[in-house]
Amino acid sequence: MAYAILLIALALFMAAIHFTGMVSRVKGVIVTTHETVGIMRSTELDDEQKEAAVQKAAIAMMLSFVTILLRVIVICAVPTVFVYICLGAGLLTADALYAGLANWYFIVITSVIALAVLFVKQ
Repeated sequence: MAYAILLIALALFMAAIHFTGMVSRVKGVIVTTHETVGIMRSTELDDEQKEAAVQKAAIAMMLSFVTILLRVIVICAVPTVFVYICLGAGLLTADALYAGLANWYFIVITSVIALAVLFVKQ
């Protein structure tokens, strides 16, 4: 039963990543970073234009940091709340939880499943 609950928690984690739009948000930050580096290397812009563009990008990056942080909190909270509900309902014991999380077979198998899902979606 512990492994089934942990697999459901993994599925909730991955669903939370998808529904919060985390991947697209992080890709947006990477694009902004590359654009900013391009602006700083530009020979067509003067220093004031470069500084204004970099400051604008810095503000966008700070806002992205806050939204990514909030998304990480939500993503981590979803499976954690589910596991705590299962613990509270008696469907799972703490010992079984720790044993399942420490089992290296479980870690490898769930990692392969998670990576396979991510690669299939792309």
